[in-house]
Amino acid sequence: MAEEISTNDKKDKHAPNAAFRVMYNTHLSLLQTADRKAHFLIALNLGLLSLVGSRKDVGLLSSNQHFLIPNICLGILCLTCITLAILSTRPKLAGTPDPDLPGFNWLFFGHYSGIPLERFQKSIHDLSGDKKALHTLMSSDIYWMGMVLKRKYRYLTICYWVFGIGLPLLIVIYSYFWYTR
Repeated sequence: MAEEISTNDKKDKHAPNAAFRVMYNTHLSLLQTADRKAHFLIALNLGLLSLVGSRKDVGLLSSNQHFLIPNICLGILCLTCITLAILSTRPKLAGTPDPDLPGFNWLFFGHYSGIPLERFQKSIHDLSGDKKALHTLMSSDIYWMGMVLKRKYRYLTICYWVFGIGLPLLIVIYSYFWYTR
């Protein structure tokens, strides 16, 4: 029974590290997924935009201006989706804060990227001995990753809504103009 308690103590001792590792991996996976979705939407909308621009029979450059209104609507839809997808992937760094002030995070590259190597190494070495400070920095790093995820997925959700509603609407508009031709 004493061996069971000591084994459980060892497991509990490593539980916070395992939790941080799982949370980091989950956040990184979600960030990569959001960026892949945004890049897909950008490529898809650029493809649609180039298609409507290059078609000689019904495109924007066509001598037949019967499809001008649907083409402009498609252009607006594509540019709106591209803009929203770009906003979701846009990095947002506020500059290098002062490392001597509270809130500086030695684990976030946006904070330490302007700090000399020697100071960075010394600070990381000092942190490795202070588990409470290290866990505080790790938890704040995960929190800010979550805020980035929230922003990315907000823009992606709006982009998908615009595309999901706009595309069927455009099919109806094109159909109307096709049959009234």
